[in-house]
Amino acid sequence: LPRFEQQFLSNSNQSIKQTDRAVIMEAKDSQHLPAKLVVPAIALRGEEDYVKDPIGLETTVVPGGHISPWEQPEAVTQFIKEVIALAGNP
Repeated sequence: LPRFEQQFLSNSNQSIKQTDRAVIMEAKDSQHLPAKLVVPAIALRGEEDYVKDPIGLETTVVPGGHISPWEQPEAVTQFIKEVIALAGNP
């Protein structure tokens, strides 16, 4: 597996619970943050996602909900390639 996938898969249940708590249970209004980005950025969300389009970012919408990487792996992979292309060649 690529390094990113290994790191992602190695997250413990505790770290996943901490992330869920931070972004769902203790979420703050962050709608204004994308407008402050100083790097190129694009967003991705599922058609049925409860998260709305971020203000000021081009948004790609794929079929599915909040877990679109599992529901639409090919579309999400293509989106990730677009994000990488924004950064240019290393």
